[in-house]
Amino acid sequence: MKNVLLIAFHFPPVKGSSGLHRALSMAKYLRDYGWDPVVLTASPKAYENKSDDLLNEIPEKLKVIRAFALDSMRHFSFKRRYFQFSALPDRWVSWWFGGVYSGLRQIKKIKPDLLWSTYPIATSHLIGLALHKLTGIFWVADFRDSMTEENYPRDFRTRSIYRWIEKKTVNNASMIIFTTSGAADMYARRYPNISIEKWGIVENAVDETFFNQVEKMYKARQPKKNQKLKIIHSGILYPVERDPTKIFNAILQLKKSGVISAEKIEIVFRASTNEDHYRSWVKDLGINDIVFFASGIPYSEAIEEMLDADGLLLVQSSGCNHQIPAKIYEYFRSGRPILGLTDPAGNTAELLNNETGTMLARLDNEQDIINQLPEFFRYCRDNRTRAVRSVSDKYSRRVRVEQYAKILNQVVN
Repeated sequence: MKNVLLIAFHFPPVKGSSGLHRALSMAKYLRDYGWDPVVLTASPKAYENKSDDLLNEIPEKLKVIRAFALDSMRHFSFKRRYFQFSALPDRWVSWWFGGVYSGLRQIKKIKPDLLWSTYPIATSHLIGLALHKLTGIFWVADFRDSMTEENYPRDFRTRSIYRWIEKKTVNNASMIIFTTSGAADMYARRYPNISIEKWGIVENAVDETFFNQVEKMYKARQPKKNQKLKIIHSGILYPVERDPTKIFNAILQLKKSGVISAEKIEIVFRASTNEDHYRSWVKDLGINDIVFFASGIPYSEAIEEMLDADGLLLVQSSGCNHQIPAKIYEYFRSGRPILGLTDPAGNTAELLNNETGTMLARLDNEQDIINQLPEFFRYCRDNRTRAVRSVSDKYSRRVRVEQYAKILNQVVN
């Protein structure tokens, strides 16, 4: 067995981040492939939102080090206002001090063969960089999202610091791992001096073991379908990257024309954030009897909701063509029909086109959404009681961890 120190901010009991499942699956399954993991994460007091629903998924024998960390917005602020320097590169920069200190102590004990850090959060790669520089241990940097874009982060000072961390990470880590080919290609163009062999791809997936447990409980309840068609969007809506403006306008036009009605359909946006704002918006449009906004729920309940839905919405703008929302794999596993509101040229659309039971409409084209929604609703109604796709091992977290283990072996060998 080889030892690896996993540096991940998002780890149970944090709530509200799909990224925690990537680190959690590494912690759960790496031992099956010759690697003994130790997790270096943040103190729970750094998490703004916490939930115990995934604590039981942490392996009993796994060592988890919860290093000192605070949240600048909550712990160094007055009326939620704080100095920008106390939150650079992010609100959890205090984790760097606790992470490096605790990481060095643990390195002396277990003498790991490799370090692994995952972004977001940027401080995670800062800790990985510091421990690598101080010890010389091989380092693999995982990018669940790209750190920088042309105009992201929007604040120039923050973007400059992010770009510095990104460049240091790319130059010092032994391997850089992305979740999509689009992100890998973008970074290869951004850093043409880096050998192409340094870029790797391990896509996201779904934890089949956990999903099976939830599905078994769901079926045991023998739920009955309501007469209304229920469509779910699970996850955050962003003002730019997942702007719902044209979706709402399309629903309004379909309601006015009598194509859809509150008696036949309900569309629920779960854990979108800013729920009060969106509720007011759809009320002003007059579609609040069809479109509803619901707060976040435990992960297991969110999966049950997907299983119970008649159809699922996925929203992604063309500005994120090199990204794929992590929840798409849970959508696939649920077997329910999916409407992807995205750019046909992006990685998300490419993945959807490879699966049955999926449709596409351009998020930036209201007429396209108006044309596709009725067809999607008909398809959902025709498939209410059966799955529209089979389960595929290629979307299993365990398979992804096996792929990752091969990369880790390649690095140390």
